[in-house]
Amino acid sequence: MNFGQLLNKARQANGLNLSDVAKATGIAPTNLHRMETGARPPPAPEKIESIMRAVQMDARSSALLLWLVGHEMPEVLAHLALQDRSLALEDCESAALMRWVHVSPEKLSKETWLRVVHHICQAREGAEREASLTVARDWPEIKKGKS
Repeated sequence: MNFGQLLNKARQANGLNLSDVAKATGIAPTNLHRMETGARPPPAPEKIESIMRAVQMDARSSALLLWLVGHEMPEVLAHLALQDRSLALEDCESAALMRWVHVSPEKLSKETWLRVVHHICQAREGAEREASLTVARDWPEIKKGKS
């Protein structure tokens, strides 16, 4: 999924046509259509904010849309990221950035993506715990400016 695909999905899910969004944002319907089809890159950040309000995106969808400005995410993973609120969006983004050898990420099942995201979550939480322990251990030196 890319920026334009998520924008199109959100717009249609809220029963809006291109003219509705164009009126609310000041962006021509043809330019919105080109963004949705990938023929035109995403606009400047302030215009993206305007578009998100116009298509009534929730906070999670908005965060994913902003991330998709410079990235793509496999369709199944994007749906999981939007639907399963127990998954940290940052872990889904990390999963999307993984390099795959001899496997097409688009062909992975929902269950496989869930296992990948849960594994990333466990690794991230372990790293965060380790960092906290290191800071606690080194706090006297950090406080003195020695580390």
